[in-house]
Amino acid sequence: MTLLLCPHTHVYLNSFSALPLKKISTRKIRNSIRALSTTPSEMEQPMRGQRLMEFPHLLAPHKDLMVGLISAVDKRLHGHLLPSSASVPPDAEYYQNQSGASQGSLCINRGVDSSHIDFILTSWLHLSLPNGGAMDITNIQGYLKSSTDAPHFQFELVQCSPTYFIFFLDLIPRKDLVLYPDYLKTFYEDSRLEALRKQLETQVLEAKPYFSSSLYFRNVVSPTGILVSITCEDGGTTERAEEIIRDNIEPIANEVLELWMDSCVCKGGTATIEEDERDQLEKRDRMIKSRAIEMDLSSSMPIQFGQDVADRILGVIRMIHGSENWCMFKSIKKFKRIHFSPILHLPHSLPSPPPLKSSRTKISVTASLSSSSSSSPASQMDLHNQGRQKFMEFPFVSAPHRDLMVNLLSTVEDRLGSHLLPCTLPLDVQHCQNESGSAQASLHIRSGLQSSQVDFILGSWLHCKLPTGGALNITSLSAYLNPSTDAPNFMIELIQSSPTSLVFILDLPPRKDPVLSPDYLQTFYENTQLDTHRQMLAKLPEVQPYVSSSLYLRSVLSPTVVMIQIGAEAGGPERMEEIVKNHIDPTAQEVLGIWLDHCARGERLVGEEEKAYMMKRDEIIKKKTIEIDLGTNFPRLFGPEVTDRVLGAIQKVYNI
Repeated sequence: MTLLLCPHTHVYLNSFSALPLKKISTRKIRNSIRALSTTPSEMEQPMRGQRLMEFPHLLAPHKDLMVGLISAVDKRLHGHLLPSSASVPPDAEYYQNQSGASQGSLCINRGVDSSHIDFILTSWLHLSLPNGGAMDITNIQGYLKSSTDAPHFQFELVQCSPTYFIFFLDLIPRKDLVLYPDYLKTFYEDSRLEALRKQLETQVLEAKPYFSSSLYFRNVVSPTGILVSITCEDGGTTERAEEIIRDNIEPIANEVLELWMDSCVCKGGTATIEEDERDQLEKRDRMIKSRAIEMDLSSSMPIQFGQDVADRILGVIRMIHGSENWCMFKSIKKFKRIHFSPILHLPHSLPSPPPLKSSRTKISVTASLSSSSSSSPASQMDLHNQGRQKFMEFPFVSAPHRDLMVNLLSTVEDRLGSHLLPCTLPLDVQHCQNESGSAQASLHIRSGLQSSQVDFILGSWLHCKLPTGGALNITSLSAYLNPSTDAPNFMIELIQSSPTSLVFILDLPPRKDPVLSPDYLQTFYENTQLDTHRQMLAKLPEVQPYVSSSLYLRSVLSPTVVMIQIGAEAGGPERMEEIVKNHIDPTAQEVLGIWLDHCARGERLVGEEEKAYMMKRDEIIKKKTIEIDLGTNFPRLFGPEVTDRVLGAIQKVYNI
C-alpha cells in the first residue's frame, strides 16, 4: 500500500506489502491455509470495494486513467486473483483522519495458489495541505511470488497541485542487473520500455528527471524506469495537465501494464526457479519490503492519520503476512530512518558464490620488472616514464581540461604511488594512432602491488576527427580495487564533442548490490554526502542530466553518480573552460579525495564468500566495459591490428 512518507512539499510514497516467510516449509503451510480458506462464494465477491473506484478528488483524466488500468487488470488477471475483501476489512478499505481532511482507500488482491501473482495493491490518498491546497496520490503495484524471477509492476501518480505532478512507472528488477546481464536483456533491452521512456521525454517537454531524496529508492528503480516531475506553465489552469495525463501518460502506462501482464505474469521468468534461487528471491523481497514498511509506516502514517488508523492499517499487513514477519519488521527499527520517494523498492538476488580464484596475476615488484621480458628494471622504468610523459600531454583539450586530468593522476600517484607498479605496456600500446592520423589514443595502466588493495589504475585519452570537421575528445581515469576490500571503485570521464558541448561522468561505482546492502549504501554514499556534488552542478543553467544509451552502464553506476551534459553555446568556449575550471575541477578533486580516504586507504573486513561474489561481479563489469566501450568503436577507429594489440593488453590487466 502507498502512504505518505515525507513532510516535504512533495509527498513521497512507498508501498508496504507482504514479507514472505523465511522457510519453504512455512511458506507451504501458509499457502495450504490460504487454499483451505478460499471458498467458491469468496471467489464470486466483487474484486474490490466501491470506495476505491470512486477516486473522488481527481482530475477527470486522472480518474479515467486509474479506472482503465484497474479494468485492464481485471480483464486479464481475474482468474489469478482473490477479492480484496478476503484481505482488507471495510475500515481499512476506506479510512480518514479525525477531521476528514486526509482520506485513503486500500485494495489488496492476493493471487490464487496456481498464479505467479503474490498480490496486486491499489490505493489512493487525498491529503489536505496547510496552505489550503491538496495532494492526491494514486498507486497500482503488482508483486510476484518467488515461483518466478520476473519483475514487479509499479505505477504512481502524485498530483502535488493542479499544475505540478510526479509520475513514476517501472518494472522493478528482482535480480542484480550487474550480475545478470541476460536478465537485463530479456526484460529491458528486448522490450519497448526504453522506447516508451524516450517517447514521454520527447512528447512532454515539461517533463524533467526527478531525483528522489532516497538513495535507496534510486537503486531499486530499473534503468528504464520513468521518474519525472511535470510542471505545466499555463497560467495555473489544469488544461495542459489533463492533456498530458490523457494523451501521454495514459497510453504509456497501459502499454507497460500490458507488457508486464504478458511477459511477466503469464509467461513467467527467465527460467525454472530452483530452490536456492527461490530462497534468494524471497530474501531480497523480504528485506526491501521490510525497509519500506519501517521507513514509511512507522513515521508518516501516524502523522497523517493518527496512531489508531496507523495501527489498523498495519494490522491488515500483519494479518495478511503473518506474525513472524511482523516480529522481523519490529526488529529492523535499528536502521536509520530515511524518507523514500514514490513506491516500494524491490529486489535482486545474490548468486551462489563461485569457487574463489585470483582476480589478477599476483606478482612482486621484482618479478614484474623481470618477467616476460629480458629488459632491465631501468629500461622498464624508461618505458613507464616515456609513456607517462606522452599520456600527460593531453594535447587536444583545453588548458583547464588538461590541468584537471594532470592534477587527478598526480593526486592518485602522490597518495598511492608506493602501492603501484610502473606502467610497462609496450610503447605502441601506450600510444597509438590509425594510418591516416585522424584518430589517436594514449593508455596508461599501473597495477597494484600484491600487498595493496589497489587492483590497477587506468588513464586514457582519445582524439578523433569528425566528418563535420570538428573533433571528439575523451579523457578518463579509473581506479579499481581488488577483492581484499569491498569499497567502491573510482571513475571520471569527460566526453567533448565540440568546444561548447561536454558530457561529464563522475562516480564511485559500487561493488556490492546496494539494494541488498543498505549499510554499504549508508557508509560510502549517504555518510559521505556524495549526492551534494551532483546537486551543486545541477544548479548551473548550462547543465542537463545525461542518459547513457547503455542500460548496463546505468545499472553499474551508483545512485549519486554525476552524469550531466553541459551546453555552453551561449557563452562560447570561454564559458565552457570556466565551468571546467571553477566547477568540474573542484568537484572531481573532492570526490577523488573521498575515494582515496574512505575506499583506497580504508580497511574493510571481507569474508571468503563475499570475496568470491565480488570477484564474479568485478569480472562481469570488466567484460561488459570492454564490450560496450571498446569492442565496437575501437576497431572502427583504429583497425583490427591496433585493436587486437590494445585490447589484448587491457584484457591481460583485467585478467579476463
